[in-house]
Amino acid sequence: MRSKHHMSSTHTRRKAKAEAALKGVIMRSGSRKRVNEMTKEELSQIYYLNREIIMWQKELSKLESKSLIKGQDFTGMPFIPGISDKTANAAIEKAEIQAIIQGKLTEIQVQRKRIMEYINDVDDSLTRQIIYLRNVSCMKWREVADTIGGNNTEDSVKQAYKRFFEKQSKLSHMSRSRVLI
Repeated sequence: MRSKHHMSSTHTRRKAKAEAALKGVIMRSGSRKRVNEMTKEELSQIYYLNREIIMWQKELSKLESKSLIKGQDFTGMPFIPGISDKTANAAIEKAEIQAIIQGKLTEIQVQRKRIMEYINDVDDSLTRQIIYLRNVSCMKWREVADTIGGNNTEDSVKQAYKRFFEKQSKLSHMSRSRVLI
């Protein structure tokens, strides 16, 4: 059998945890200003950065498959050897494109971190899931609905997303109006 002191300290710890959790909920749903407000456009940057990386990867692939060996031109004009080094130029161009791709990957990681911090501040679990799946996982609306499950449809998750940002826009506008008054 547990001692009275042990039961009392366990009860105290549980009570403290419950109070801390309740305080967190009150802070989350209360008047705390969202530090990292984001627009739908900012949230969609990961998608566009991914598309840009694909574009650069295709360019790199074309460059890598390009033959550096050229056939001889018979123009009748005298050949004057230049100091151009096509192999070195191609290597430099490849390195530049690889650096661009690496930079875009880094940019995605930075944007992903910002979005994750933003999502963590969203009160509603369903909305957090929708924003994460749509903007971090870059899923189509149908995939978002299927992943969340339940009775959610493509239209219902899209509408929940839209309503969330409309509400955020109104809150942000009201907050700015108060500052101006």
